[in-house]
This record gives sequence, C-alpha cells and structure tokens, in this order.
Amino acid sequence: MSSGSEDEEVQDYTWEGRKVAGKTEPNPSFSTAKGMEPWRMVSSIQAVLCGAWVFLILAMVIDVFCGDQAFVTGPHWSKPPMTRMSLPKHELGTPFGFPWAAGSKPFIPEQMAWHEEKREAHADVITGPTRRLASTPTLAGHSSHLRSALTGLLDLIPAEAASAAGHALSVSWPGFFEPHLLACGPHGVAALTPRGVGALVSATSGPQQAQSFRLGGLGHLPPLLAASWQPSGTSDDLLVVTLAGDLAACPGPRPAEAGGIWACGPAAAARLPVADGSRLVAAAATWLRSHTSEPQLHAAFIDKATPDLVALFALIGAGEAASWMPLGEVHVPDDHKASLAFMGDGELLITTAAGALLRRRLQDGAIMADSIHSFGGSHSSLQWQGACGLHGGPEGSLAHLRLHRAQGSQVWRPEIVATGLKALEAVAGPLFQ
Repeated sequence: MSSGSEDEEVQDYTWEGRKVAGKTEPNPSFSTAKGMEPWRMVSSIQAVLCGAWVFLILAMVIDVFCGDQAFVTGPHWSKPPMTRMSLPKHELGTPFGFPWAAGSKPFIPEQMAWHEEKREAHADVITGPTRRLASTPTLAGHSSHLRSALTGLLDLIPAEAASAAGHALSVSWPGFFEPHLLACGPHGVAALTPRGVGALVSATSGPQQAQSFRLGGLGHLPPLLAASWQPSGTSDDLLVVTLAGDLAACPGPRPAEAGGIWACGPAAAARLPVADGSRLVAAAATWLRSHTSEPQLHAAFIDKATPDLVALFALIGAGEAASWMPLGEVHVPDDHKASLAFMGDGELLITTAAGALLRRRLQDGAIMADSIHSFGGSHSSLQWQGACGLHGGPEGSLAHLRLHRAQGSQVWRPEIVATGLKALEAVAGPLFQ
C-alpha cells in the first residue's frame, strides 16, 4: 500500500522534480470540435460557384434590357467613381441606356441634355466630330457639301453615257503613252506628255493611227504644262509652256517620220510674267492678231498661289524692249482641275473637270459661251485632262482629252472626245487628212 501511495505522490512531480500545481484537464473546445468531411467542403464551394454563375447570368439579362449604365452610372451624375463607357448602341437612345439608337424614337429634354453635357466631346457620334452647340453652321459649309455631292454624282456617270453628246475618236495610240496636254490647230489635234512625247491625230470618225513625235531641246526645262498650235494655217509652229512658266517654240515643219525629233528652242519671250519659284496649274499661250493686224503673243495662266484667278497678259514690243502688259483677270468657275486654251480669233476657253465651260472674248470681255460639258470627271477609272477648240469646225466645237482604264486593269489609255464632229467633217473635208 505504501508503494502505491508513493507512486501517486511521485506523479505530482515533474521529471525535473518540480511539483505540479494541479491536474491538467483537456481543453473543452478541442474536446467538442468535429472534423469536416472533404466532400462536404467541395460541395459547398461548388454550390457557391453555381449560385454566382446564376446571379451573373440574370444580371447580364437585366443589363441587356435596361442598358449598360442603368445600374452603374446615374443620368444626373457628372463623373461618378464607377462611370464606365458602354457600347454605343446602349447609350445613344436615352440617359438610362435603352438599347435603341438615338433618333429612332422622339427625344425628350432629359435625353437632349444628357447627350450635350454627359458625353465626352470626342465621343459625340450624333453631330459629327464636334459637339452640336460648340459651333454655328454656316451657309458656305452647306453649299460646299452640296457641291461635293453633285460632283460625286457626275463622277458616277458611266463613260458611255457621258460621251453621248460627243464622239470618241478611234485611234491606235503608241505604247507607254499617257498624255496630259492637248493642242488643237489647223493641222490636227496633238496630245503630249509632260516630258515631250506627242502624237498627232485628225478629227475624223474613222479608225486611224496616231503619228508619234518627240520634242527635243527641252531636257533642261521643267515638265510641260500646256501646248498650242499657231492659228495660221500656213504655220506649223508649236508653242509650249512649262510648269515654271518657261516658253519654248518648236518651229515647223513637224517630223514626217514616226517618232521623229522636233527641235525646240526659246520663244520670243523666254518666260511668262511669273515670280521665280512659282508653279502654274494651267496655262495657254499663242500668237493672236491685234487691232494693228500684227501678231501679238498672248498668255493666260493660273498660278498655284491664286488658283481661282486666270491672269491675262500680252507681249508688247519686240526684242529686248519687249515687255508683258496685263490685260485683266478672269475667275475660274469652280475649284476643280482647270484647262486653258485660246480659240477662234481671240477667245479664251476655260474648262474644268467638274463640267464648267466658259468662253470670253479678249477684245471686250464678252461672254461667248457659259455652259457645262459632260466629259469631265476624276475617279478610279477616268481622269479628265483638258480641252481645246477645234479649228475649221462649227461654233463651239471642242476636243476633250481623257485617260481611262478598263475595270480590273492598271493601264491608263488616252481618249479624245470631239463635239460637233459630223459638222466638222462636212465643213473641213480633207483638211485633217
């Protein structure tokens, strides 16, 4: 018994000999805790995920019907912290973001105020690139838009319908030939490239082969801008103008063989009255008889700095004493590509790619013709280049130079369309043969 009591007393001491204050009882919380089965934990997580997916799907359905900003951005808030730009189709209709586009239903004042004040300036899709009340529209802007629309409609007219009032010459042109210049004279119609490669044709309706030639002595000059025959039937001289206003004369006769070189040199006035460094967009020069019956060099040009004005000059005197005398100015009918030419006994012809046609008499400025033509245009398959007056034909007979290409082709081919061709053939006879 004594040994058993000693063992119990020994249990009241630790191995280090310290007395234990009392018996150690187990923690009640650990004694009542129960372990969670793994399958229950996985099931709970899966249930939460499924519930979240159901909530998101319902929220998406409500978002589609009410709009992206119905529960995020209030219409009376300027910039709440949770503002977000939504899809345009949901925010155009109303401040609450109904999914119909702006204008599909009548506007109410709240909608108009929201579109003006709550949208970003660069996000305005109702009035264009600027805000509706930021600027005042002008009549000039509306007229320019109308002009552009009408010009676009004219450009869409097919070439066959546009040339109904004229006759396209049946010409076999040289290869690698894209002329931009046109000159009409007693000897025919010449088409030239800016680098001096030309071809001569006659104003006849039958098939013909163009007579090619090349202008020599112009390599040191800028590209050519205009060319004109001399009005005299006995002269075969050709006068050309460059982009910088230089004048050069090519005295006749022209080369008889195909591809021959036509020598050119400085004209009586080596340069038009333009400032150094100027660039011309259209020009014409020719010798016209004045009231003294002496031929006088006349020039008309449009400077790139003043594209809406045609300047008229006449060369007074001869030799070193010669000087250019201004005759006046004429407004260009529109702001499209323009062509200048002298025709008849002293008339200035102004034509544009938009279809404007104006003829003014130099003697007194009288308007001889003010109409439109249907041969212009500038789009992917047609480029109008210029026009000139046919010699020896009825009043108002013109030739138009155009470049066109077939659908799906990258090759531009020249085309000359003549008006009054039948009457011209009846009057001229063998002149153009």
